Amino acid sequence: MLVHEYFGISYDIIWTSIQKDIPPLKEKIESLIATKFSDSIE
Repeated sequence: MLVHEYFGISYDIIWTSIQKDIPPLKEKIESLIATKFSDSIE
């Protein structure tokens, strides 16, 4: 869950997630894509 408040948005939580959670997730996704489609590229 990224953000959940009934009366607003926690920009601190969003920014922390952008900085800490998204980069490792991006690396994992790129690795999966490279592995999955490496046979198709050749």
